[in-house]
Amino acid sequence: MTITINKNKEELILKLKQRLEDSWSGASQIIEELEEFQYEAEKDSTRDNVLYSEKLYNFYDYDLDELKYDAEILQGKLQESIEKFVRIYNLKEEV
Repeated sequence: MTITINKNKEELILKLKQRLEDSWSGASQIIEELEEFQYEAEKDSTRDNVLYSEKLYNFYDYDLDELKYDAEILQGKLQESIEKFVRIYNLKEEV
């Protein structure tokens, strides 16, 4: 199936593809920052009192892992969307 598009639509399609790629990069940055935050927090948690340490433990081991997992799922969905977009509109991989 060949899709014919005019110049204005082509520009819009390329902008939309770029936004998808920017969103993917944002999800990737969130994952990296969560990992860094978790690493720093685990390193510092030995200085906290026992009750606070337990709350931090639950947050770091469950809540942050869940946030990271959600960001990874989002990143995967965005990657699928980018690939589909490229395939449908016969675009180059890089804008």
